[in-house]
Amino acid sequence: MSEAGDDDAIEWTCVPFQDMTVTTLYDAMQLRSRVFVVEQECIWFEVDGYDKRCWHLVGVGSDGSITAYARLIPPLLKGPHQKRPIISRVVVPPESRGTGRGRVLMKKAMAESQKLWPTEGIEIGAQQRLESFYVSLGFKTVSEPYDEDGIMHVDMHYG
Repeated sequence: MSEAGDDDAIEWTCVPFQDMTVTTLYDAMQLRSRVFVVEQECIWFEVDGYDKRCWHLVGVGSDGSITAYARLIPPLLKGPHQKRPIISRVVVPPESRGTGRGRVLMKKAMAESQKLWPTEGIEIGAQQRLESFYVSLGFKTVSEPYDEDGIMHVDMHYG
């Protein structure tokens, strides 16, 4: 049985950077830039230097377009203070929002993270407006709200 936002036409893969095809990498970076840089007006280095050492969860629709994407950052990649893996760059294109696809994406990202790093919890830096969404998935807020690139965020942990 399919979950809301997850139809049989979506092919899900979770691979390290070096196993991504050039086309998938390009499409993922284009989607991330479209949403995080253009739509959310965050002028920053979207390609931040971590991607090459991360795992990438990609949902591809029957038309070949990326319908969901998340990046899984291994523990300690950002330094000794980062004890947990981080799920970041969680994105669905605007035309797929409101379908439940974001929930399916996060559940898959959480499952992949727990498969890759089973003894660790999970960390996210969530946009504050989405805090209740992440709470509904079992995350707990562990920080006060803070401004990141003009958007209020909170740190959250799972597990």
